[in-house]
Amino acid sequence: MEGTLDVPSGPLRAVLKLARASDGAATGTLISVDQGGQEFPITTITQKEKQLQFEIRVIRAKYTGTLNDSGSEIAGEYTLPGLNLPLVFKRSAAGIKKP
Repeated sequence: MEGTLDVPSGPLRAVLKLARASDGAATGTLISVDQGGQEFPITTITQKEKQLQFEIRVIRAKYTGTLNDSGSEIAGEYTLPGLNLPLVFKRSAAGIKKP
């Protein structure tokens, strides 16, 4: 899934990759496309029905969102220290291209 954060320095594209480990635990990575493809491992992931939350401790970030009925979009809020930003992740068949 992909989305764009509108930060004060300009838009930052992000790719969210979620999967299940062999033990059934949720795993994931957030990739910052416009910051050289830097990957941030997701520390914790919680999903209750359509509510999704994850945390990336290394950058002190949190995301809370709601999955739509078709499963094609998660709309929510991305939080960094001192900054709360709306962020919508959408499925894309084409993917994000680097600039």
